[in-house]
Amino acid sequence: MLLSDTSRALNVHRFGSGTETVVLAHGFGSDQGTWKQLIPALRRYRVVVYDLAGSSAADPAYFDLRQHEDLEGHADDLIRILGDQQVESCTIVGHSVSGVIALLAAIRRPDLFRKLILVGTSARYTDDAGYRGGLDPAHLQHTFTQIATNFREFALATCPGMVGKPADHPATQSFLESVLRMRPDLVLSMAKAIFLSDYRDRLAECKVPAAILQTEYDPAVPLEAAQYLHAHLPNSTFEIIPAEGHHPHLTSPNLFAAALRRHLPLMEAELPG
Repeated sequence: MLLSDTSRALNVHRFGSGTETVVLAHGFGSDQGTWKQLIPALRRYRVVVYDLAGSSAADPAYFDLRQHEDLEGHADDLIRILGDQQVESCTIVGHSVSGVIALLAAIRRPDLFRKLILVGTSARYTDDAGYRGGLDPAHLQHTFTQIATNFREFALATCPGMVGKPADHPATQSFLESVLRMRPDLVLSMAKAIFLSDYRDRLAECKVPAAILQTEYDPAVPLEAAQYLHAHLPNSTFEIIPAEGHHPHLTSPNLFAAALRRHLPLMEAELPG
């Protein structure tokens, strides 16, 4: 199989030999390793994983300030990867920003997607008149300054709250290590592309069925933002996972897997280990 520069730079891997394809797309600060506990339970599917441009495991030379200045560039990457893998139709599990990327790709190429499973996804992360995104625009500018001037301290202070576990918890440590492997300049570019974006006016364009999975408390995506997504995304369902934090696949893997099985019927009954 001849792979594009995109697939090589973003470390595309495929597992399993099923006839149905599941794509696992990670969130900001993570890499494809975030799914390692889940992949064995999906062995009856053909599973495709990759690293987002700018993430810690991707080739940093591939990240282009013009192409990836907004999330449409990442949607281009996803569509190109599906072409490389000769995927005609798939279910995609998009965590956080990858949920938005999946939405944008599905708007442009609905034929490629059977279903979207959106985990901790928001159409807009900052507050607006009559809308609660969870982030104050003024505070966000302070965050950008922290990333640019003292990246390590920013990561140490932010990661435990994002994961929803103490600093010494294995899930927090795993996420922190991934964030610290990223180049600070790429973190800043990605953060601006994500947290300054507003895709609320695009939601009605998506006709692919979607399942929205949200924890009881998510520090990155308040419940109101998830409910807004559900209310404005046609043909969507909404489910609360009885867990806390922005990374339920890391902190509450069995609860997350139980929710996922309702949408992936060939998934194994139990996670290994």
